This record gives sequence, C-alpha cells and structure tokens, in this order.
Amino acid sequence: MVAKERDFFERAFGKNVEEFNKILSLPRDFLLYRQYFETVGLTSKWEAEYNNLKRKGKLKELLTLLSSDARTSENKDLDRILQYYKITYKSLKKKEKNNYLAIS
Repeated sequence: MVAKERDFFERAFGKNVEEFNKILSLPRDFLLYRQYFETVGLTSKWEAEYNNLKRKGKLKELLTLLSSDARTSENKDLDRILQYYKITYKSLKKKEKNNYLAIS
C-alpha cells in the first residue's frame, strides 16, 4: 500500500481495532461530515467525552444505549456524550445561515 493510500485508509478505518471502534462510535453526522465537525471543534469535544467514558469503563454502556436508540441516561457521564448524538449537520448549517443573515 502506498503511503497516501495508507493515510486515507487509516483516517477512514483507524490504525487498529480500538481506533476502528471509536470511529464507529461517532455520531452519524460526525462521521458523514467528518471534516466539518472536526473544523468546528465538535469532534474533539465528543472525543474528550468518549475518552472519559473509556477511563471509567463505561464504553459498553454507551454502545448498549446507542444500539437501543436511547438519547438520554440517568448517568451524567453517559448523558453528556449522548447530547452529541442529537446534533445534526443540517441543524448546524441552518444556525450558521441564520447567524449570517442576522449580521447582513
């Protein structure tokens, strides 16, 4: 595999199983519009919450909630990260447009 192809592959799928699982855990729109969410800083904020859950051994609980389509939890750590799964690209772009129109 050529270096450029390897970089693309690793960005898309991770360098190892742990990174692959983290990528699969991203909120849907964070994955689909990856560059946008990274640019606005939401991916790094989500990642901080993800790493917090990992340190506390709660990733399995997160995946269980996500597979049940739950978007709230009684656990404050889980509830904090679940808020990111409610954010959509479309809603953020609409806010940007409205902010631009308000300035004009």
